[in-house]
Parts: sequence; C-alpha cells; structure tokens
Amino acid sequence: MTVGIDLVFWVRALRAEANGDVQEAAALAGTAWSMSAQWPHLFTRAFVAPDVVRLLRTSDETAARSVVECMEEGVRLAPSYPVIAAGALRCRGLLDDDPEPLVAAVDTYSRTSRVLERALCAEDAAASLARSGRGDEAIAQLGDALGAYEAIGLTRFATRTQASLRALGVRRRRGATPTKARIGWESLSPTEHEVVALVVEGLTNKGIAERLFISRRTVETHLAHVFVKLGVTNRAHVAAIAAARPGGT
Repeated sequence: MTVGIDLVFWVRALRAEANGDVQEAAALAGTAWSMSAQWPHLFTRAFVAPDVVRLLRTSDETAARSVVECMEEGVRLAPSYPVIAAGALRCRGLLDDDPEPLVAAVDTYSRTSRVLERALCAEDAAASLARSGRGDEAIAQLGDALGAYEAIGLTRFATRTQASLRALGVRRRRGATPTKARIGWESLSPTEHEVVALVVEGLTNKGIAERLFISRRTVETHLAHVFVKLGVTNRAHVAAIAAARPGGT
C-alpha cells in the first residue's frame, strides 16, 4: 500500500460531502481512517480524525468513538505536540457536541501554524455554543473563523460562516476588495493550479515532476509558494482546500 493513500480517500470524502453525498462521504472517511491506522503516524491521524468523527458520529457512533479514543491515546503517547492534542479535543467535542473541548481545541490550535484547522474548529465550536444558548461566544468564534477564511481566500467557507453569523443576528461584514489577489486561491498561478491538482490525485513530488516535465526542486518551489498563498503548511491542507471548492480544483 502506498503511504499517503489514506489522505487521498480523506480528500475524496471531503469532496463527496461538498457535493452533497453524505453517505458516500462517511464511507470514504471510514476508509481513510482505517488506512491511516495502519501507519504509526499520529500527525496524519490528527488531520483525518476530526472529519471522520464528524461524518460518522450519526451513522456509526461506535466507529466515531473508537477514533476519539485513538486520538486521546495519541495525546498520551505524544503529549508535547499541540496539533495532536488539538485534534483529540476537537474529536471529543464533535462526538459529544460539547463546546468546552472544542473551544479548548481552538485555543490549542492557536499555538500552532494550523490556520485552516483552527478556523474549521472555531466553526465547530460556534455551532456547539449556539446550540447551548451561548450566542455571544458563538459569534466571537465565527468572527475568528471568517477572518481566517478571508485571509487565505476561501470564499466558499467565508460565505458559509457569514450565513451562520446572519442566523445569529449579525449583519454581513464587508471587507475591502483587493485590487489584485496576493493570497488565497485566486492568487495561484496556472502552474501552481496544475501542481495542486496533482497533489489531489495523490502524486508525490517526483510524480508531479514527471507529469509536468519539470524538476523535483521546481515542484518543491511551487508547493512552497502555494503553502504561503493559502496560509497552510502541508500538502494535506492544500488537497483539502482544493476538494472543498466547487468543482474541486
């Protein structure tokens, strides 16, 4: 089995969810998790686990609970890594619909460079807070998420967050319109879009280089630029952003 195939299934799950096929998304998420569990890599599990729990918690609570327990065991094995701790807290909060661990997860993500994960978790926390009658706290979390999405050019995510704010009685916030995109999806060059599309396919840097007839170092340079423009730090997040966009990449 190729290392990283679990992330391919994870991205496919997110794409299925974005297309409205929740049942297929749950099945793919479960497959992604079962594959990631075969590799002793807690950071991969920390990426995948929250989405697996979110997609499985209503259709297969037992499986979702096993994911949460695995993540919490990961924290015990690697207590000095805030990304793993944040992932475990987010999983627990999602499973139990408990805003406290979700808020704690947001705070923990803030000690890392995981801008996208923090914003997504802030949305999760806001939803749970709103259901608990804590509207003001929910609004604050949504405001943080919206700022992050706008900063990295995730228009669809920003629109979703604005809708949640309106549901809580907050008018849509209008920001300045940039004359030229320097960050976010629209700032990517045509070649960078090609590289991202191949990342979504699961190709390694070597595979991308061979497909585009460029050197591996050039691929690494393109990816470094993509990371900066999208405000992320790894290929998995690039693939997740691409999958969540209408029509994918």
